[in-house]
Amino acid sequence: MDRNAIVDAALNELRSPVLAVTNQYLAIHDVKRHNGAPIIERVDRERGDGLAIVYLPVEDEQFYLAVYVREDDAGVNSVETEPRHRVYFRATSDTLDLDRLRKMTTIEPTKQWKKGEPIGQRPITYKFSGFDIEPNPEPDEFEDKMRKLLDVLERDASGVRALVSSANGYVQVGTQFHDGNGMLGGFHLDTDVVERMARLGLEIDFDLYCGGNPFRSD
Repeated sequence: MDRNAIVDAALNELRSPVLAVTNQYLAIHDVKRHNGAPIIERVDRERGDGLAIVYLPVEDEQFYLAVYVREDDAGVNSVETEPRHRVYFRATSDTLDLDRLRKMTTIEPTKQWKKGEPIGQRPITYKFSGFDIEPNPEPDEFEDKMRKLLDVLERDASGVRALVSSANGYVQVGTQFHDGNGMLGGFHLDTDVVERMARLGLEIDFDLYCGGNPFRSD
């Protein structure tokens, strides 16, 4: 099954819903569009269970509509909202400068800043230097993002451990849930992930947010 057939199946479900849950979501939110066409941010075919996930960003929100499509017959299996997860390694220090921090690891950062630099357009500055390593900012499930981050960090395990011990090095998670019915869901860290984090000396911090419209009761 090619990607186009999977995307077509997801878009057909949005145009002419077969599943009742699709109508429930579309009654309270719309997906982002470009020139009238729904935006497809990612098609995830990495699951290995015969399902592909088509991610569509939701208008004015920070989570996704996720359409699960069977790869064997392009049938829509389910429709859900998927939180927007950011999962990244962050190293900061108010005493070590950015150059010193960068030299501790061979892994290239995806974002970096220096102490004293302005924070965006705001009239305030960073009080510490630091950088982030976020290997996959695209839509994905939390567990996949954790594994992919650890895959990258383990390429320079000694450097990561040095950042953990000499700077404030840790894993940061920021998640935006859809609060449709008060049941937000959660996170799963299996023993393999916990052991890999322990070998790197990593702690993990969670910032959780929720938004969106509740499901209608009528």
